Amino acid sequence: MQYESIVLPQNYTVPYRLLMHQVKVVPYHWHDFIEIIFIIRGSIKLEVEKQEMMLSEGEIAIVNSCYRHSIQSLTSQNIVYALQIREDFLRSEMECFDSLTFGIAHQTTANDTALLKRYLSELALLDIKKKRNTHILRKMKILEILNLIEQRFSREKQKQEGILSLDRKIMDILLYINNNIAETLTLEDTAREFNMSPAYLSKLFKKSFGINMMTYILSTGCSLYALIL
Repeated sequence: MQYESIVLPQNYTVPYRLLMHQVKVVPYHWHDFIEIIFIIRGSIKLEVEKQEMMLSEGEIAIVNSCYRHSIQSLTSQNIVYALQIREDFLRSEMECFDSLTFGIAHQTTANDTALLKRYLSELALLDIKKKRNTHILRKMKILEILNLIEQRFSREKQKQEGILSLDRKIMDILLYINNNIAETLTLEDTAREFNMSPAYLSKLFKKSFGINMMTYILSTGCSLYALIL
């Protein structure tokens, strides 16, 4: 299970990324972005925090920021639309962001889902059709999407939901590891960075992810070097 570092298009003034591609397998991972998944064709299995959901053509799901998830195709052909919006931007635009969780909620109607699909389609078209002030139009469309999901696709977090998402401290540790993966990281240096004892950090990491921290560092580093080569 790895942290996914998302590279944003340099010409975007709003921190989001839009993907539309065929998916086979996306391993268990997490990122500090909220992700809206829209199935254009085919079907997939989406697993979020060990809870499975099957999504077919025309269906939508929202993966909350820092929730661990994976995707597996259930059909030979599929097209998956994914909109990823960075957490810090969401927090700056939504006063109550930290108290909300996003997804299909009790107040969500078929009309709400249809409207969200329309907004997603219109956003994608902005990257195809060349118009003046595209950066302004992108931001306007993203803000329309944010307003809609806050009003119609959100609910108050329950206390136990803090267990589902990554704890802020362990998330900061993972970010630190991934940002410094090219360096020679040690358990002792990382523990010192977060004012922890090495023994406590090792136990915390293993409890959170079921893997030794140094094993994670070595496997992530090897994956990075393989991409470079």
